[in-house]
Amino acid sequence: MAHSNHNHIIAALQNAYPFDDKSTTLLDFACGKGLISRGLAPYCKRIVAVDRLQTSVDFFEERVHNQGIPEDELHVVCAELQGHDSELDGEKFDVVVCSAAYHHLESIEATTGVLAFFLKPGGYLLVVDFMTSDKAIPEDVPHRFGFSKDQICAAFEGAGLIEVDFEQLSSARFHGQTVDLFLARGKKSS
Repeated sequence: MAHSNHNHIIAALQNAYPFDDKSTTLLDFACGKGLISRGLAPYCKRIVAVDRLQTSVDFFEERVHNQGIPEDELHVVCAELQGHDSELDGEKFDVVVCSAAYHHLESIEATTGVLAFFLKPGGYLLVVDFMTSDKAIPEDVPHRFGFSKDQICAAFEGAGLIEVDFEQLSSARFHGQTVDLFLARGKKSS
C-alpha cells in the first residue's frame, strides 16, 4: 500500500486504542517492512514485530538498526506464530495489530485465535484490511478479495474476543484500484 494509506491506517489505529508511550506493549503481526510499527513506535513502550518472510524481517531490522532504535523498544522476529507459550518468550501484549495481511491468510479463524492468544487479559486485537469487493486485486500472492463484517466478527467472536466492533474506513488506492478498508476491534476478556 502507498505510504499515505499507512498514515491513514496509523491514525485509525490510534483512534481505536488509547496508546501510552510509557506502558503500551504491541505485537505487529505480519509486519512486512515495518511501516505500521514505525508509525506507532512513538506511542508504545515496546513493539515486537513479526513476519514469516525473512526478506521483510531483514529489511526492517536494518532500518531499525540504522535508526539506532534499541531492541528492547522495537524487536523484529521472523516466525510463523502458532499460539504456544514458548513463542516470543511467553510475552503477552496490550495490543496486537495486523494491517493489510488478513486477505493473504489461509484461515482467518485460526490466525485470529493465535493473535488472541498473545493478548493480555483486557488487551485488544486491531485488524485493518479490505472489505468484500467483486474487483480482482492483482497480486502475486493468492488471497481473498476482502471480508464482510459478518466474516470478521464471527472470526473474532470464535477466538473468544468480546466487545467486537467493525468500522468502515475511507477508501485507499491499492495496485491502481480503489478499495474500501475496515478496522475491526475485539477485546480479550479480563
